[in-house]
Amino acid sequence: MLIEFKTKRDRNGNRRYLIINTDGKSYATQPTHMIPDGIEISCTNYRAIRDQLNEQGYTRVEYIYHNNTDLINGSRF
Repeated sequence: MLIEFKTKRDRNGNRRYLIINTDGKSYATQPTHMIPDGIEISCTNYRAIRDQLNEQGYTRVEYIYHNNTDLINGSRF
């Protein structure tokens, strides 16, 4: 299952994104698509969730695609 978060916009209008693949125990911070319906969180919560994922053994990957395959440095696994 994919869970998608986005932060509130900062002063420059930018957002941070966090996509979590609970089946593959991985997460990514670079979206491959627009996340219009992602859960909006604060930057503090963004950092807290990311730190908890690292503590729980989740692996950070470059991208997570909607067909649930992860892409690391251009190679699928």
